[in-house]
Amino acid sequence: MSWYRNCTVCSILELGLGVDVVKKLVETLFESGQTPKAGSLVLALGNPKGIKLNQRYVESDLNRCFNPDDLSKPLADNATYEEKRSRDFAEFVAEAHVLIDVHATLKPSDPFVRIGGVKDLNLNHEEILDELIGCNTLLLDPLNLIGMGRPVCSDELLSYNGNTGICYETGFAGDLECAPRVLASMIAILLNKLGLEIECEEAAAVQKPATKPVRDVYEMTSVFTLGEEGFRWNSPYGSHNFQKIPGSVPIGFHGETPLVEANDTYVIFPKVPELWFLGKPLGWLAKKL
Repeated sequence: MSWYRNCTVCSILELGLGVDVVKKLVETLFESGQTPKAGSLVLALGNPKGIKLNQRYVESDLNRCFNPDDLSKPLADNATYEEKRSRDFAEFVAEAHVLIDVHATLKPSDPFVRIGGVKDLNLNHEEILDELIGCNTLLLDPLNLIGMGRPVCSDELLSYNGNTGICYETGFAGDLECAPRVLASMIAILLNKLGLEIECEEAAAVQKPATKPVRDVYEMTSVFTLGEEGFRWNSPYGSHNFQKIPGSVPIGFHGETPLVEANDTYVIFPKVPELWFLGKPLGWLAKKL
C-alpha cells in the first residue's frame, strides 16, 4: 500500500454540502482521537466569514485567488478578505501531496471530478476517483480555462507544483441528501491512504458498487463571457451541468449574435444570474472524449 505524505481535504466554496462534509469529518475524527498512521491530514474550511453569511464569498472569489504568480507578490494594501485568506491557505497547500477540494454546484448536476492543469492522470488521481461512490464523470481542464488560461484554484496550485489536486463536485448545493455518499467516499480515501478508521453511521449504510462503473470523460474547450451587449440563453439550455447542445444549434445569444459550436458541445458551470459580471465567465463548453 502507498501512503499519502500530506493530504488536505477542504471546502473552498462556502455553500451547502462541501462545508457540511468537512465539518462532519472534523467532528468524527475529534471524537475518535485518531491521528494518521502515516503522513498527515489537514481538514479546512476556506472562508469562515462566507459560511456565517451563507454566501459564496465576502469580497472576492477565494477559488480564484491561488495563482502562483499572484501568491509570490506582496499583498496590496486594498487586498480583499479572500485574497488575504488565500495566503494562509497557500502555506499548507504548497506542502500538500494530495488536495481534495469538496465543492457543490449552483445549478443541478450529477457528481463529477474536475482536474485542472493536467491531461494525463497519475496514480493518486486514479485511486481517488475509484473511491468516489456514484461519481462516474471526469472533467479535464488541461488549459486552466476555469481561470481563463491561468491556474487560479487551490487544486490547480497542486497540479502546478507537480502534485495531485482534485476538485470534487459533489452535486447540486441544495441537495443535502447525498451527504452520506460523499462522506462514505471521503472516509474510504482516508482509511486506505492515511490509515484512519472513521466510524460514521450515516456513511456506513452506503454500499460501494461491486463492479467498477464506466467513466464518462469530458475536456473543457472554451469559456464565454458577459459583454456590453448582454446575454440570453437559448431556452432550455443553461439549466444544468453537462447539458448537451447539438452542433450548429445556438447555445445562447450575445445581443443578437448567436453563440454556436460546429460540433456537439456540453455546458459546464452555467452561472446563475446573480453571478453575471461584465467581462467575467457566464459558463464553459466541453467536448466528450
